[in-house]
Amino acid sequence: MLYQDKIYGTHQIEGVLEALIQTTTFQRLQNVHQGGAVFLLHPTMNLTRFDHSIGVMLLIRYLGGSMEEQIAGLLHDISHTAFSHVIDYVLDNQSEDYHEDRYPHVLNSSDIRAVLQQFGYQTDQFLDIEQYKLLEHPLPGLCADRIDYTLRDLCHYGEISLQDVQWFLAGLMVMDQLIILSSKAHGIWFQKHYQLLVSKYFLGEQYQALHEVVTVLFRQYIKAGILTLQDFHQDDLYVLDRIKEHTGEEFSTTVSTALTADGTRAPIQQKQRSVDPLICTEEGYQPVSKL
Repeated sequence: MLYQDKIYGTHQIEGVLEALIQTTTFQRLQNVHQGGAVFLLHPTMNLTRFDHSIGVMLLIRYLGGSMEEQIAGLLHDISHTAFSHVIDYVLDNQSEDYHEDRYPHVLNSSDIRAVLQQFGYQTDQFLDIEQYKLLEHPLPGLCADRIDYTLRDLCHYGEISLQDVQWFLAGLMVMDQLIILSSKAHGIWFQKHYQLLVSKYFLGEQYQALHEVVTVLFRQYIKAGILTLQDFHQDDLYVLDRIKEHTGEEFSTTVSTALTADGTRAPIQQKQRSVDPLICTEEGYQPVSKL
């Protein structure tokens, strides 16, 4: 299959990767929005876990990652629930890892397992995502997951250009299974733009207020029996349909009304994020903060 990615261009995807993308479990991600509930008020901010997951796989391929790591990159978000991390806010899960807890179950109990076995793989190979160092690496380091959502989100929001993306990609290197950058300029650029994404879009006042309202509403719906936790294992559109079926009102309208109402709201507790990319030096590599 020929796939057109918004930031990496056109790529041929075949074999096990194509078969995994075609599964019902993976296709569900087309209706799971990357930015939680933001698309309700800003319909153009409609990036999905589907876009991101394929992007991570393509980035790992670009970095020379093995087929196993490409598969892991493709599958790393298959257990995300409707509205992505909003379920963590609803459950007051400050580690934001509800989807990680569900991941083994989804991997082993879905059509994903049959496809992997068809191509000679076992689900056990992909249970420990952290073994794939290009895919996942703790903050403040870089990894394909972190790089893709940063470039993808900021490009989609108009904060950076495709030319900026290409310039940054040209500065990526791999040493000791770690993603490092070829120059201090690349490190400072990514550090600056990652902080922009976090401060303006993850923790920005407007987006915080939106998710505070959505969290309260979802908790109320669950308490009233309008929604269940299992409903969030579907996708965004399913949850919206359930709400409209019971309330008779579009959820986006309810959210807009709540946002304009007076009153205090409890702030959402989110993970603190910052990066300190590794930079190639004559001695090997050092964090950009040390240079």
